[in-house]
Amino acid sequence: MRTKKNTMIAVICFIFALFVFLPTYSIAKTYKLRISSGVGNKHCWVAGHMVPFTERVEKATNGQVKFSRYFAGELHKAGKGLESLKGGSIDVADPFLAPYHAGVFPLTDVVQLPVLNTDSINITEAFIKLFNSKEIIENGKTFYDLEIESQGLVAWPVGPTDAYVISTTGKRFNDTSDIKGTPIRGGARTQLIFLKKLGATEVYMTGMDAYEAFSRGTIQGIVYSIPDWKAYGFTELIKYTIVGVSLGHYPSYMAMTKDKWERFPDDIKTKWKRIAFDMARESAKYWMSLREPTVKESMEVYKAEFENVKKLNTTVQKVINNAAIETWKTWIAEEEKKGNPAKKVAKLWAKYVLEVGGALPDGVEELINE
Repeated sequence: MRTKKNTMIAVICFIFALFVFLPTYSIAKTYKLRISSGVGNKHCWVAGHMVPFTERVEKATNGQVKFSRYFAGELHKAGKGLESLKGGSIDVADPFLAPYHAGVFPLTDVVQLPVLNTDSINITEAFIKLFNSKEIIENGKTFYDLEIESQGLVAWPVGPTDAYVISTTGKRFNDTSDIKGTPIRGGARTQLIFLKKLGATEVYMTGMDAYEAFSRGTIQGIVYSIPDWKAYGFTELIKYTIVGVSLGHYPSYMAMTKDKWERFPDDIKTKWKRIAFDMARESAKYWMSLREPTVKESMEVYKAEFENVKKLNTTVQKVINNAAIETWKTWIAEEEKKGNPAKKVAKLWAKYVLEVGGALPDGVEELINE
Protein backbone atom coordinates (compact mmCIF):
# COMPACT_ATOMS: atom_id res chain seq x y z
CA MET A 1 0.00 0.00 0.00
CA ARG A 2 2.79 2.34 0.99
CA THR A 3 4.67 1.38 -2.20
CA LYS A 4 1.68 2.37 -4.35
CA LYS A 5 1.34 5.63 -2.44
CA ASN A 6 5.03 6.42 -2.91
CA THR A 7 4.77 5.59 -6.62
CA MET A 8 1.77 7.90 -6.98
CA ILE A 9 3.63 10.72 -5.20
CA ALA A 10 6.64 10.21 -7.50
CA VAL A 11 4.43 10.40 -10.61
CA ILE A 12 2.74 13.56 -9.36
CA CYS A 13 6.13 15.15 -8.62
CA PHE A 14 7.39 14.23 -12.08
CA ILE A 15 4.35 15.76 -13.79
CA PHE A 16 4.68 18.89 -11.64
CA ALA A 17 8.36 19.23 -12.51
CA LEU A 18 7.60 18.76 -16.18
CA PHE A 19 5.16 21.65 -16.16
CA VAL A 20 7.52 23.83 -14.15
CA PHE A 21 10.45 23.34 -16.51
CA LEU A 22 8.49 23.21 -19.77
CA PRO A 23 8.83 26.97 -20.40
CA THR A 24 12.61 26.59 -20.35
CA TYR A 25 12.42 24.26 -23.33
CA SER A 26 9.98 26.49 -25.21
CA ILE A 27 12.63 29.24 -25.42
CA ALA A 28 14.59 27.09 -27.84
CA LYS A 29 11.81 27.10 -30.41
CA THR A 30 12.62 27.32 -34.10
CA TYR A 31 12.09 30.54 -36.06
CA LYS A 32 11.27 29.82 -39.69
CA LEU A 33 11.76 32.83 -41.94
CA ARG A 34 11.11 33.53 -45.61
CA ILE A 35 13.98 35.60 -46.94
CA SER A 36 13.43 37.04 -50.39
CA SER A 37 15.41 38.77 -53.12
CA GLY A 38 14.06 40.68 -56.09
CA VAL A 39 17.24 39.85 -58.04
CA GLY A 40 18.62 36.52 -59.27
CA ASN A 41 20.81 34.10 -57.34
CA LYS A 42 23.89 35.05 -59.39
CA HIS A 43 23.67 38.67 -58.31
CA CYS A 44 26.45 39.84 -55.98
CA TRP A 45 24.00 40.76 -53.22
CA VAL A 46 22.55 37.25 -53.28
CA ALA A 47 25.67 35.13 -53.83
CA GLY A 48 27.85 37.45 -51.75
CA HIS A 49 25.44 38.40 -48.98
CA MET A 50 22.04 36.75 -48.68
CA VAL A 51 23.14 33.13 -49.06
CA PRO A 52 26.23 33.26 -46.80
CA PHE A 53 24.37 35.40 -44.24
CA THR A 54 21.58 32.85 -43.87
CA GLU A 55 24.07 29.98 -43.66
CA ARG A 56 26.03 31.73 -40.90
CA VAL A 57 22.93 32.60 -38.87
CA GLU A 58 21.59 29.05 -39.11
CA LYS A 59 24.93 27.70 -37.94
CA ALA A 60 25.41 30.28 -35.15
CA THR A 61 21.93 29.58 -33.74
CA ASN A 62 22.30 25.79 -34.08
CA GLY A 63 19.33 25.71 -36.42
CA GLN A 64 17.10 27.74 -34.13
CA VAL A 65 16.68 30.19 -37.02
CA LYS A 66 15.91 28.53 -40.35
CA PHE A 67 15.48 30.27 -43.68
CA SER A 68 13.52 29.46 -46.79
CA ARG A 69 15.31 31.35 -49.58
CA TYR A 70 13.53 32.88 -52.58
CA PHE A 71 15.23 34.52 -55.56
CA ALA A 72 14.58 36.58 -58.69
CA GLY A 73 11.23 37.97 -57.62
CA GLU A 74 9.66 34.62 -56.67
CA LEU A 75 7.98 36.29 -53.69
CA HIS A 76 8.59 39.98 -54.28
CA LYS A 77 9.78 42.13 -57.16
CA ALA A 78 12.51 44.75 -56.91
CA GLY A 79 10.94 47.89 -55.48
CA LYS A 80 8.17 45.98 -53.68
CA GLY A 81 10.18 45.04 -50.60
CA LEU A 82 8.46 47.41 -48.17
CA GLU A 83 5.00 46.42 -49.33
CA SER A 84 5.85 42.71 -49.06
CA LEU A 85 7.41 43.03 -45.60
CA LYS A 86 4.46 44.94 -44.19
CA GLY A 87 1.98 42.67 -45.94
CA GLY A 88 3.62 39.61 -44.42
CA SER A 89 4.34 37.71 -47.65
CA ILE A 90 8.04 37.76 -46.73
CA ASP A 91 9.89 38.02 -43.41
CA VAL A 92 13.24 39.40 -44.56
CA ALA A 93 14.16 41.34 -47.72
CA ASP A 94 17.78 40.91 -48.80
CA PRO A 95 18.68 42.98 -50.65
CA PHE A 96 16.13 45.60 -49.64
CA LEU A 97 16.45 48.03 -52.56
CA ALA A 98 15.58 51.31 -50.85
CA PRO A 99 16.20 53.57 -53.90
CA TYR A 100 13.54 51.67 -55.87
CA HIS A 101 10.94 52.92 -53.36
CA ALA A 102 10.60 56.40 -54.85
CA GLY A 103 10.42 59.11 -52.20
CA VAL A 104 10.21 56.70 -49.27
CA PHE A 105 13.92 56.53 -48.37
CA PRO A 106 15.09 59.86 -49.83
CA LEU A 107 18.27 60.32 -47.79
CA THR A 108 19.73 56.90 -48.69
CA ASP A 109 20.24 58.27 -52.21
CA VAL A 110 23.17 60.32 -50.89
CA VAL A 111 25.33 57.20 -51.43
CA GLN A 112 24.67 57.54 -55.16
CA LEU A 113 26.21 60.98 -55.53
CA PRO A 114 29.37 61.14 -57.70
CA VAL A 115 32.67 60.69 -55.83
CA LEU A 116 36.30 59.78 -56.59
CA ASN A 117 38.78 57.09 -55.46
CA THR A 118 36.15 54.74 -54.10
CA ASP A 119 35.27 51.10 -54.49
CA SER A 120 32.84 48.78 -52.75
CA ILE A 121 35.21 48.15 -49.83
CA ASN A 122 35.89 51.70 -48.70
CA ILE A 123 32.43 52.99 -49.58
CA THR A 124 30.96 50.22 -47.38
CA GLU A 125 32.96 51.60 -44.45
CA ALA A 126 31.56 55.06 -45.18
CA PHE A 127 28.03 53.61 -45.43
CA ILE A 128 28.40 51.84 -42.08
CA LYS A 129 29.60 55.11 -40.52
CA LEU A 130 26.52 56.90 -41.86
CA PHE A 131 24.22 54.06 -40.78
CA ASN A 132 25.62 54.00 -37.22
CA SER A 133 26.08 57.77 -36.90
CA LYS A 134 24.76 59.30 -33.67
CA GLU A 135 24.86 62.78 -35.16
CA ILE A 136 21.48 64.48 -34.95
CA ILE A 137 20.18 65.38 -38.39
CA GLU A 138 16.76 66.81 -37.63
CA ASN A 139 14.28 66.95 -34.73
CA GLY A 140 16.54 64.88 -32.49
CA LYS A 141 16.77 62.08 -35.06
CA THR A 142 19.76 60.37 -36.66
CA PHE A 143 20.08 59.10 -40.23
CA TYR A 144 18.88 55.64 -39.10
CA ASP A 145 15.90 57.13 -37.28
CA LEU A 146 14.82 59.13 -40.31
CA GLU A 147 15.33 56.46 -42.96
CA ILE A 148 14.66 53.13 -41.24
CA GLU A 149 12.96 53.57 -37.86
CA SER A 150 10.35 55.92 -39.33
CA GLN A 151 9.14 53.14 -41.65
CA GLY A 152 8.64 50.62 -38.85
CA LEU A 153 11.65 48.62 -40.00
CA VAL A 154 14.84 47.19 -38.56
CA ALA A 155 17.69 47.07 -41.07
CA TRP A 156 21.40 46.50 -41.55
CA PRO A 157 23.69 47.79 -44.30
CA VAL A 158 24.63 45.57 -47.22
CA GLY A 159 27.88 46.37 -49.01
CA PRO A 160 27.07 48.94 -51.73
CA THR A 161 28.04 48.14 -55.31
CA ASP A 162 31.39 48.95 -56.81
CA ALA A 163 31.60 52.38 -58.47
CA TYR A 164 28.99 53.04 -61.14
CA VAL A 165 30.59 53.94 -64.47
CA ILE A 166 29.44 54.95 -67.96
CA SER A 167 29.75 52.23 -70.59
CA THR A 168 28.65 52.12 -74.22
CA THR A 169 28.26 49.61 -77.01
CA GLY A 170 31.31 51.22 -78.65
CA LYS A 171 30.71 54.95 -78.84
CA ARG A 172 33.66 56.97 -77.53
CA PHE A 173 33.40 60.39 -75.93
CA ASN A 174 36.22 62.16 -77.75
CA ASP A 175 34.37 65.45 -77.70
CA THR A 176 31.32 66.93 -76.00
CA SER A 177 29.43 66.54 -79.29
CA ASP A 178 29.82 62.77 -78.94
CA ILE A 179 27.95 62.89 -75.64
CA LYS A 180 25.08 65.13 -76.70
CA GLY A 181 21.83 63.23 -77.16
CA THR A 182 23.34 59.77 -76.65
CA PRO A 183 20.63 57.58 -75.00
CA ILE A 184 22.12 56.20 -71.78
CA ARG A 185 20.32 54.13 -69.17
CA GLY A 186 20.27 55.26 -65.55
CA GLY A 187 18.64 53.31 -62.75
CA ALA A 188 18.48 55.99 -60.07
CA ARG A 189 17.44 59.63 -59.84
CA THR A 190 20.98 60.84 -59.15
CA GLN A 191 22.21 59.02 -62.27
CA LEU A 192 19.46 60.59 -64.36
CA ILE A 193 20.38 64.04 -63.04
CA PHE A 194 24.03 63.41 -63.92
CA LEU A 195 23.22 62.21 -67.44
CA LYS A 196 21.00 65.21 -68.10
CA LYS A 197 23.67 67.63 -66.88
CA LEU A 198 26.20 65.75 -68.99
CA GLY A 199 24.15 66.43 -72.12
CA ALA A 200 23.15 62.83 -72.82
CA THR A 201 19.57 61.65 -73.19
CA GLU A 202 18.72 60.00 -69.89
CA VAL A 203 16.64 56.80 -70.06
CA TYR A 204 15.25 55.28 -66.87
CA MET A 205 14.87 51.52 -66.56
CA THR A 206 15.76 48.74 -64.14
CA GLY A 207 18.83 46.58 -64.70
CA MET A 208 16.55 43.67 -65.55
CA ASP A 209 15.14 45.58 -68.55
CA ALA A 210 18.44 47.03 -69.75
CA TYR A 211 19.79 43.92 -71.51
CA GLU A 212 16.96 43.85 -74.04
CA ALA A 213 17.21 47.62 -74.58
CA PHE A 214 20.96 47.30 -75.13
CA SER A 215 20.48 44.41 -77.54
CA ARG A 216 17.86 46.26 -79.58
CA GLY A 217 19.87 49.48 -79.68
CA THR A 218 17.22 51.44 -77.79
CA ILE A 219 20.05 52.64 -75.58
CA GLN A 220 23.70 53.11 -76.55
CA GLY A 221 25.08 53.36 -73.05
CA ILE A 222 24.48 52.35 -69.48
CA VAL A 223 25.47 53.44 -65.99
CA TYR A 224 26.35 50.31 -64.04
CA SER A 225 29.02 48.80 -61.82
CA ILE A 226 31.50 46.48 -63.56
CA PRO A 227 31.10 43.45 -61.21
CA ASP A 228 27.37 43.53 -62.00
CA TRP A 229 27.77 43.09 -65.75
CA LYS A 230 27.85 39.31 -65.84
CA ALA A 231 24.69 38.87 -63.77
CA TYR A 232 22.76 40.92 -66.35
CA GLY A 233 24.55 39.69 -69.48
CA PHE A 234 26.17 43.05 -70.26
CA THR A 235 29.75 41.79 -70.63
CA GLU A 236 29.31 40.70 -74.24
CA LEU A 237 27.59 43.97 -75.23
CA ILE A 238 29.83 46.62 -73.64
CA LYS A 239 32.76 47.81 -75.76
CA TYR A 240 33.84 51.08 -74.12
CA THR A 241 33.94 52.23 -70.48
CA ILE A 242 35.13 55.40 -68.74
CA VAL A 243 36.81 54.65 -65.39
CA GLY A 244 38.39 56.86 -62.74
CA VAL A 245 35.19 58.61 -61.75
CA SER A 246 32.38 57.07 -59.73
CA LEU A 247 28.81 58.01 -60.53
CA GLY A 248 27.99 56.93 -57.02
CA HIS A 249 27.45 53.49 -55.50
CA TYR A 250 24.11 51.73 -55.31
CA PRO A 251 23.17 51.20 -51.64
CA SER A 252 21.08 48.45 -50.15
CA TYR A 253 19.90 47.12 -46.83
CA MET A 254 18.72 43.86 -45.35
CA ALA A 255 15.41 44.61 -43.65
CA MET A 256 12.51 43.21 -41.68
CA THR A 257 9.63 44.76 -39.74
CA LYS A 258 10.28 45.90 -36.20
CA ASP A 259 7.38 43.77 -34.94
CA LYS A 260 8.95 40.62 -36.36
CA TRP A 261 12.39 41.53 -35.02
CA GLU A 262 11.05 41.94 -31.49
CA ARG A 263 9.89 38.31 -31.46
CA PHE A 264 13.49 37.11 -31.28
CA PRO A 265 15.18 36.52 -27.92
CA ASP A 266 18.22 38.67 -27.09
CA ASP A 267 20.79 35.96 -27.83
CA ILE A 268 19.54 35.57 -31.41
CA LYS A 269 19.43 39.35 -31.89
CA THR A 270 23.06 39.64 -30.76
CA LYS A 271 24.26 36.91 -33.13
CA TRP A 272 22.18 38.28 -36.01
CA LYS A 273 23.55 41.82 -35.67
CA ARG A 274 27.16 40.65 -35.41
CA ILE A 275 26.85 38.47 -38.51
CA ALA A 276 24.99 41.23 -40.39
CA PHE A 277 27.81 43.76 -40.00
CA ASP A 278 30.44 41.11 -40.75
CA MET A 279 28.57 40.22 -43.93
CA ALA A 280 28.26 43.86 -45.02
CA ARG A 281 32.05 43.96 -45.25
CA GLU A 282 32.29 40.46 -46.73
CA SER A 283 29.78 41.34 -49.44
CA ALA A 284 31.92 44.37 -50.37
CA LYS A 285 34.89 42.05 -50.81
CA TYR A 286 32.74 39.79 -52.95
CA TRP A 287 31.88 42.69 -55.26
CA MET A 288 35.55 43.49 -55.70
CA SER A 289 36.55 39.86 -56.26
CA LEU A 290 34.50 39.94 -59.48
CA ARG A 291 35.80 43.25 -60.82
CA GLU A 292 39.18 42.28 -62.30
CA PRO A 293 37.98 38.96 -63.81
CA THR A 294 35.12 40.86 -65.47
CA VAL A 295 37.49 43.51 -66.86
CA LYS A 296 39.88 40.80 -68.09
CA GLU A 297 37.13 38.83 -69.83
CA SER A 298 35.70 42.00 -71.33
CA MET A 299 39.06 43.01 -72.80
CA GLU A 300 40.34 39.61 -73.87
CA VAL A 301 37.16 37.95 -75.10
CA TYR A 302 35.00 40.87 -76.19
CA LYS A 303 37.79 43.36 -77.10
CA ALA A 304 36.36 46.12 -74.92
CA GLU A 305 38.30 49.28 -74.03
CA PHE A 306 38.62 51.01 -70.66
CA GLU A 307 39.70 54.65 -70.63
CA ASN A 308 40.62 56.69 -67.54
CA VAL A 309 38.72 59.97 -67.27
CA LYS A 310 42.05 61.84 -66.93
CA LYS A 311 43.00 60.81 -70.48
CA LEU A 312 39.87 62.26 -72.03
CA ASN A 313 39.76 65.57 -73.86
CA THR A 314 40.07 68.33 -71.22
CA THR A 315 36.77 69.83 -72.35
CA VAL A 316 35.05 66.46 -71.80
CA GLN A 317 36.70 66.19 -68.38
CA LYS A 318 35.33 69.59 -67.41
CA VAL A 319 31.84 68.64 -68.58
CA ILE A 320 31.97 65.43 -66.50
CA ASN A 321 33.18 67.27 -63.39
CA ASN A 322 30.56 69.98 -63.83
CA ALA A 323 27.84 67.34 -64.21
CA ALA A 324 29.06 65.76 -60.95
CA ILE A 325 28.85 69.09 -59.08
CA GLU A 326 25.44 69.84 -60.56
CA THR A 327 24.21 66.40 -59.46
CA TRP A 328 25.09 67.18 -55.83
CA LYS A 329 23.58 70.65 -56.14
CA THR A 330 20.34 69.50 -57.80
CA TRP A 331 19.81 66.54 -55.46
CA ILE A 332 20.29 68.72 -52.37
CA ALA A 333 17.99 71.46 -53.69
CA GLU A 334 15.22 69.06 -54.72
CA GLU A 335 15.23 67.19 -51.42
CA GLU A 336 15.42 70.36 -49.32
CA LYS A 337 12.39 71.67 -51.25
CA LYS A 338 10.51 68.53 -50.15
CA GLY A 339 11.43 69.23 -46.53
CA ASN A 340 14.22 66.63 -46.27
CA PRO A 341 17.52 67.62 -44.58
CA ALA A 342 19.58 66.73 -47.65
CA LYS A 343 22.34 69.29 -47.23
CA LYS A 344 23.19 68.15 -43.71
CA VAL A 345 23.19 64.49 -44.80
CA ALA A 346 25.30 65.33 -47.89
CA LYS A 347 27.82 67.10 -45.68
CA LEU A 348 27.96 64.14 -43.29
CA TRP A 349 28.34 61.70 -46.20
CA ALA A 350 31.15 63.76 -47.72
CA LYS A 351 32.94 63.68 -44.34
CA TYR A 352 32.75 59.89 -44.19
CA VAL A 353 33.83 59.46 -47.83
CA LEU A 354 36.96 61.50 -47.12
CA GLU A 355 37.61 59.58 -43.88
CA VAL A 356 37.78 56.26 -45.75
CA GLY A 357 40.18 57.56 -48.41
CA GLY A 358 37.73 58.70 -51.05
CA ALA A 359 37.68 62.13 -52.68
CA LEU A 360 35.09 64.63 -53.89
CA PRO A 361 34.78 66.15 -57.37
CA ASP A 362 36.30 69.63 -57.60
CA GLY A 363 33.84 72.18 -56.28
CA VAL A 364 31.67 69.85 -54.17
CA GLU A 365 33.32 70.73 -50.86
CA GLU A 366 32.72 74.42 -51.48
CA LEU A 367 29.10 73.69 -52.43
CA ILE A 368 28.17 71.81 -49.25
CA ASN A 369 29.94 74.32 -47.02
CA GLU A 370 28.23 77.40 -48.46
